[in-house]
Amino acid sequence: MKKFIILLVASLMLSTLNVFAEEQKPCFVSTDYTVNSGEEVKVKVEIKNNPGIISLRCYVTFDEDLLQMVSFEDTGLLAGNTPSQVTVSPLTLKWTDALSMENHVVNGEIGVLTFKAKKFNAKTPIIIEFVESRTFDGEIIPFDNATVNIEIKNGEEIGTVTDIDDEEEIIDNNNVNSGSSSSSTSKSHSGSLSSSSTNKGVTSTVTESNQDILNLDKQQIVLTIGKTDAVVFGETKSNDVAPLIKNDRTMLPARFVAESLGATVAWIEAEQKVTITKDDITIVIYIDSEKAYVNDKEVTLDSPAFIENDRTYTPLRFVAENLGATVDWIESELKVVITRK
Repeated sequence: MKKFIILLVASLMLSTLNVFAEEQKPCFVSTDYTVNSGEEVKVKVEIKNNPGIISLRCYVTFDEDLLQMVSFEDTGLLAGNTPSQVTVSPLTLKWTDALSMENHVVNGEIGVLTFKAKKFNAKTPIIIEFVESRTFDGEIIPFDNATVNIEIKNGEEIGTVTDIDDEEEIIDNNNVNSGSSSSSTSKSHSGSLSSSSTNKGVTSTVTESNQDILNLDKQQIVLTIGKTDAVVFGETKSNDVAPLIKNDRTMLPARFVAESLGATVAWIEAEQKVTITKDDITIVIYIDSEKAYVNDKEVTLDSPAFIENDRTYTPLRFVAENLGATVDWIESELKVVITRK
């Protein structure tokens, strides 16, 4: 009996030590959030039990049908953040302090992800997945993954067609009678006709102009954010990379759209510039520069070109419109529609 009690106590002590060790493992922190559709939610990227590292890399995976990535803000707590230009899933977050002579023993909020909820009455996870981290001596320190649960409640469901350069249409939910419904017709920023109805404080938007914009005829190029497949003048084609949003502008390697519009594209490595020519039009775009040139005339870009994963991303609207096309944005489907004149 005495031996049994000793074994039982030893087993309990071992179990307690295992639980304690589990609680002390380096990890990302899981937190739950609630947000109304159409609104933004700020998701903290937190670490704890960090024994000391000089580098950390992780993936952030989310459902692009329910959440739209808006931005990432580094808090500066962990040194050496490399800003990602990509806003589609999976997103890579990376910190590397190559000049440090000692490990960074820090815990807490290392960054903030901002998402916009696209649909209501849904629950969706954001997975923060460990990839690698190292100490000053080169030792790999694994961090446990985190699952951040997002509950999207009733609100404004994103579904209004707007011009890609315009601000979002703000639907006023004030003065809603909780016991009745009403409807109104209004113009969106792009001039399209849309109708909205409210019932018990829930607003939904039904757009009548999607079909007017998205004809899928042989004069259009239709791109979808985060998708490599596109419709080019009635045919489905695949690009090797998907368009993405940066600084509220759609970015894509210039060659796919420019060549589809009949232009030629050249990359001059020594000068870090892209040259696009068509008939009497010459467009010159420099990497990481707000200045571009159209027939030698200087133009200021809202979102400079950049290189990501060895691909050069350029502002899609700027390129397409200067090649004589028009550009429309379908918010509800995250589609860019380029119409050849």
